[in-house]
Amino acid sequence: WERVADEFRAMKALCDERGVPMVVVVIPRSVQIARWRFEFFDRLGFELDERTLETTRPQDLMKALCAEEGIPVLDVLPHLRANATEDQFIENDDHFNEIGNRLVADVLGPFLLEQLVERK
Repeated sequence: WERVADEFRAMKALCDERGVPMVVVVIPRSVQIARWRFEFFDRLGFELDERTLETTRPQDLMKALCAEEGIPVLDVLPHLRANATEDQFIENDDHFNEIGNRLVADVLGPFLLEQLVERK
């Protein structure tokens, strides 16, 4: 995690140096959202812990780093978990399907507009 944090700090410094705003969108893994996604990873040979469905540790680490560095951050995990009645991912893949993309767009659009308004 420390190497990742250092890389984000370097990106932030570069953005600041060039006058470019930086925002972060934290995209969760499918196994943080739906138990039925474990089967895909089981077939790939991963042994997943059920606590993965409840954890927010990766998101919490990134949000803390962003707060420390003054980087606006959007965590889409709560929105995806709240709407997990349908599969949001492509079958046999960990990328969003149309439903997942739409759900992320529901929160991403307003977040980015808010960032633009705050920077004027």
